[in-house]
Amino acid sequence: MCSYYQLTCDDPAGRRIATSAGDLRSAPFPDGASELVDIDREVALAAGFRYAVMVVDNYAGLAFAQLERGFAGLMVRDDPGGDHFDARTVELKLDLHGDNGVFLPLVLDLREGTLHWLDVHATGELEFNNVASSEGDISRICPQTMAYFAAGSRLSIFDLALLHAAARARRVYVRGDDTRVYVRGDGESAAGFLARITTTPGEPAALPVGADGPPVFAALLRGDVDLPAGSTCYALFRQRITNPIAAADLLA
Repeated sequence: MCSYYQLTCDDPAGRRIATSAGDLRSAPFPDGASELVDIDREVALAAGFRYAVMVVDNYAGLAFAQLERGFAGLMVRDDPGGDHFDARTVELKLDLHGDNGVFLPLVLDLREGTLHWLDVHATGELEFNNVASSEGDISRICPQTMAYFAAGSRLSIFDLALLHAAARARRVYVRGDDTRVYVRGDGESAAGFLARITTTPGEPAALPVGADGPPVFAALLRGDVDLPAGSTCYALFRQRITNPIAAADLLA
């Protein structure tokens, strides 16, 4: 456990697993303030830890939704040197929202190198929430939510993006090992177009890139392309995308 009241976590041999930057209680405008927890994945695995859970607790009683600017994120670092905090290495940035006291954005599977996206709140208390008081919610919510999504009973973001594409577009580009294009036939229904996209390989094509042309809808793992003005884009890793929509917007 690593938090404001326990700034370090060591294994039995004294090797550092995690370090907290501390409890910052002032964040004056316009710079604000950032707290971070640095995790050494290899040491954690050697000590028998499988998962790392990100928990954002409301301690002062101010609802997350009332924050003018409040967000959390994840940095992925391979280099042991340099500044511990480098905003340029933030792979995921998520806005803090909701009124509840305990926010569980994600779980990292340290062994498999995968991320489980939870995006759930636990009611907690009005204030004075911390990791110790949230331990019951964490132990219950994380494994249950991970098992639920692993069962395949819900659509993935990719599946949801294909539904939007088949319903809205005449031309759909799908990126993978290569790029394939699908063109809706005359009179082809959205259901038929979706079935063709999901069951046939499509035609090899070059992905159209650049800021010229009419607006498009894009759902990207990595926002590494330039899109025309007025485009709507969801990107898990933002990169060059400055104003992506949220995953919840794909549902709405």
